Amino acid sequence: DAEDVTIIDESLAKIEQTRQAKTLEDAVTGLVADEIQAPKITVLPERKKIRILIVTKDATLCAHDSVSQLRMAGYGDLFEEVHVIVLTTEKFDFGGIQVRDNVWIYPTSSHSLLWSLYDGYRLAKRELYFAENFRADVVIGSDPFECGLLARFLARRYSRGLYIDVLNNFK
Repeated sequence: DAEDVTIIDESLAKIEQTRQAKTLEDAVTGLVADEIQAPKITVLPERKKIRILIVTKDATLCAHDSVSQLRMAGYGDLFEEVHVIVLTTEKFDFGGIQVRDNVWIYPTSSHSLLWSLYDGYRLAKRELYFAENFRADVVIGSDPFECGLLARFLARRYSRGLYIDVLNNFK
């Protein structure tokens, strides 16, 4: 029995057809070619990119043309949408900034770090939840503590994937 194969990328279609032809040739050895049914190949026109939400405490993201902000802008090439919630007690005179056409940064500007968790939730609900749908496909916490806690809550609340980024050794 042949299985249906779905190819996501045009360039992979030729590679897959070559592989199938070789497999088919190997299978035909000693058999009649009419008895073997080749799998059906479907090529999708464009691969869908994912939308991410990053929860971080890196307040330098809010500084115009900072290294961190430019790095986040670069993520715009990799993902369909990038939303960043910055848990911070620093006061910013803006509610959110659009770094690129698909990259947004939202500082919480909270009274305390504890309040920033609640403010981060409110920001996510206000900016990313509309038409009964949460915009992000994956929620990323930049540390396993405050950011990870909020990321876990949002991922569970909206049934999304969760990724906790641990860069330090906490021995």
